[in-house]
Amino acid sequence: APAKSGFGAAVRAGLSALSAPDSPAETVDWLWLLHDDSEPAPDALEELLLAVERAPSVTIAGAKQVDWDNERLLVDVGVSVSRWAERLTLIDADELDQGQYNARSDFFAVNSAGMLVRRDVWEALGGFDPALPGTGDDVDLCWRNRLAGHRVVVVPAAKMRHAGRRPN
Repeated sequence: APAKSGFGAAVRAGLSALSAPDSPAETVDWLWLLHDDSEPAPDALEELLLAVERAPSVTIAGAKQVDWDNERLLVDVGVSVSRWAERLTLIDADELDQGQYNARSDFFAVNSAGMLVRRDVWEALGGFDPALPGTGDDVDLCWRNRLAGHRVVVVPAAKMRHAGRRPN
């Protein structure tokens, strides 16, 4: 994708490459979206796949996000919105991971870093809305997914480090 075009455009470019005549696009059932400033734990994908295999109604699953430099510092364990459409992580600033969110499951939305999306649902929903600048495209996709009657879950056992929220 062109520089500064955003994560959604990069995902669309990658999927276009999968649609090439010599690509195995028909065998891709799930899309695992990773930001360039994130690093999943070695078992993160396995944990996400276990969650969606247990519940076929789940079409989007997200990972627990911890700080890049301090893996005990929570960054994101599911996303919600305020009545003014502000993005809310529902965790306190500088909150340490003590397993307090390990029972979370169904949630309004999950962060796109580490998001696992069923491919047919991604295509039916049109993926990330190109009109959104990047922040909020994950909330929008999850919102449309829920309106379509599907579930969104956060999988706390699927852990990943994320540097995206670090101050410059």
